[in-house]
Amino acid sequence: MIDRFGVTIDWRGATVEALTTIALQADHSGCGHFWVTEAWGLEAFSTVGHLLSITKRIKIGTGVVNIFSRSAGTIGMACATMNQLAPGRFLLGLGTSGKGLIESFHGVRFEKPLKRTEEYVEAIRRIQSGEPVDYDGEILRLAKFRLFAAPVKPPVPIYIGAIGEKNLTLAGRIADGAIITLYPLSKLAHCLELVNQTNPSRRKKVFVYIPLRLASNEREEASAKLEISKFISFYVTSMGKYYAANLAKLGFGKQLEEIKLAAGSGGSTEGAKAISDDFLKEFALIGRPVQILDRLARLPEDIYPVLALSAASPKEGDVSARALREISVELGARKPRAI
Repeated sequence: MIDRFGVTIDWRGATVEALTTIALQADHSGCGHFWVTEAWGLEAFSTVGHLLSITKRIKIGTGVVNIFSRSAGTIGMACATMNQLAPGRFLLGLGTSGKGLIESFHGVRFEKPLKRTEEYVEAIRRIQSGEPVDYDGEILRLAKFRLFAAPVKPPVPIYIGAIGEKNLTLAGRIADGAIITLYPLSKLAHCLELVNQTNPSRRKKVFVYIPLRLASNEREEASAKLEISKFISFYVTSMGKYYAANLAKLGFGKQLEEIKLAAGSGGSTEGAKAISDDFLKEFALIGRPVQILDRLARLPEDIYPVLALSAASPKEGDVSARALREISVELGARKPRAI
């Protein structure tokens, strides 16, 4: 059952040492997948290559890399490289990110993100196959070449990082599924409907990132709530407009206005204080292992939960690995059932 679970990390301040500790524990515990996030911290592909080389069975993916900072050819070569490192264990997560990051950090114009996504997925699949590529798209033009390495067979699964309706629909139409973050747990049925509306008979996987912190007393619970609330406040106020806009469409406009107002005067800490317990529960798992597993058991069948942990220091890596151990022990003690 635990192989349905995945693990990811908060990219802010993440260290390779902490990532290594968490990935090894996830592999040992039997988790099915590990996702390496990328924004403006650690670089994803080199990190994935390192983790694939030290683990034995867990699948490891980019969760996600943006399609503006690398060519489709570079990503296709990365798929071939990772497949040689660990055949069948690499997963490719692609996304558009947002205008602020793409234009300010990478210095690239943020244009036609949906069309670029569609063309990248098609081109990367052709490159992986090893067949000659002659691609003439609206954005990409790849002229008469082929991958000069062993083709990837079967091809690396591709998942699209998405939260908005158009991106979720696109993910269901062109990819193997979607990766979502900061998406309300109570709205996951709506998310699945969007992903699967193109072909309802072929259900796609949806990986949902859910921040996790174990807490056995009121003090630990209060600390965990503040930490994750700061994360939520940061994303809806500082990571571009798309997270806040999507949450407003999903019916959380009033809470967002309260967070923005508080953050405007005192930053993420004050914004975090404006987050209600009910709003926090839409995104986070806080409590004892038994409470967390009970909540995960209520998620829709096609949802694959990804436990988002802290990797901001070696010490944080140890804490996160211990949380994974406790979750796996509790899960192993339960009677078999769908989780």
